[in-house]
Amino acid sequence: SRRIHLEPLAMLFNKLNGMFCHCIIGRGAEFGPGFVLIHSTGVVINGNVKGGTRVFLEHQVTIGAEKQQTPIIEDDVFVGAGAKIVGPVRIGSHARVGANAVVVKNVPAYATVGGIPARVLKQRAPESRPASEGETELLDELASECQPENHGWWQAAHIPQDIDESAIPSVP
Repeated sequence: SRRIHLEPLAMLFNKLNGMFCHCIIGRGAEFGPGFVLIHSTGVVINGNVKGGTRVFLEHQVTIGAEKQQTPIIEDDVFVGAGAKIVGPVRIGSHARVGANAVVVKNVPAYATVGGIPARVLKQRAPESRPASEGETELLDELASECQPENHGWWQAAHIPQDIDESAIPSVP
């Protein structure tokens, strides 16, 4: 919004988001394409946080600064419900942060972390092959489906229209 001089509009949407969705994302936070808030309630993100593509956050996640240093989140990261990521840490690509984990140290790529403080629970090997075109398209399609401009509760396009109602059991 800063690049195209929409600061007042960004401020308005930020305030509305905080009031109605109980989600606070600092106006300076930057994430790449495919950033998804799975459930936005209670999410707090510092305005200096930088994130890569396809970052998925569940509800009650806090990504904040410590001594004016903020986390960097690389590509293809999943952060579970209630997790806290604080300070000058780097979350490596393809990492997974478990629910309610408190991350205060760097997370290696392809690692799964959990606990308070978070520790590596599992270290996956990087895929030895690049993702196929079909896999990349599927991931991109899933991420775009979660984008608000492509989907919403007011749209019924995602509901199949050819349901065989006789196959649905009746409730006595």
